[in-house]
Amino acid sequence: MNSRTAQWTGRVLSGIAVLFVTANPKIALETLRGNAPRVVMAKPFDIDVLAEAVRELLREEVAA
Repeated sequence: MNSRTAQWTGRVLSGIAVLFVTANPKIALETLRGNAPRVVMAKPFDIDVLAEAVRELLREEVAA
């Protein structure tokens, strides 16, 4: 990927909501750049909490 493509991709992806499920939330928070919602959940997680986080991210995207 050339630098122009990387810059374009970075701009496009920065506006996409991200739900990051990880064993190390601290590192995840450092890697998630952008202006869209970013949610980090630590493993193990409760499936109901995960489902609610997804619903909230989708609700925000639909409202935008």
